[in-house]
Amino acid sequence: MNRGLGATAKRNRIANYMDAIPEEFEVLEDNLGEAEPSIKLQTKKRVISLSCDSTGKVIEDFSMREGAGSKEEFLEKQEAYNAINTYYNDYYTGAKIVKNSFDEGELKLELDDRTVTLTYLPLLKTVEEKDRAKRKAKPKVDSVEVDIEKKK
Repeated sequence: MNRGLGATAKRNRIANYMDAIPEEFEVLEDNLGEAEPSIKLQTKKRVISLSCDSTGKVIEDFSMREGAGSKEEFLEKQEAYNAINTYYNDYYTGAKIVKNSFDEGELKLELDDRTVTLTYLPLLKTVEEKDRAKRKAKPKVDSVEVDIEKKK
């Protein structure tokens, strides 16, 4: 009979999941050393509990902290953040990120000739891309002194 994943594999799955959390967090309760590993984290806006089921799926349960908004608003922002980052990974991997805002649902990147802003349109469930051309630097012209006397 299959018992499922062991504690070490579950710990690794939870740790990998934690690496992907877009917010900074502090650990409130660390039970990763237990037979059924779990951990409780706190970010600026929410309290997160992570555990792992027998098939290896990480289970995230969270509540919003006082004054941090509703769970629905957070889930909408998370959907936008995930869509924008997926779009970035599909089309602009390696481009220099100038701004990556979870709360504003915006990602700005800098390319050689333009600046691109990615935003999420929740009604259409698509990512909008806005380009702005960079100003080109005026070419430097070296001033050359011409001896008028020699030209004559």
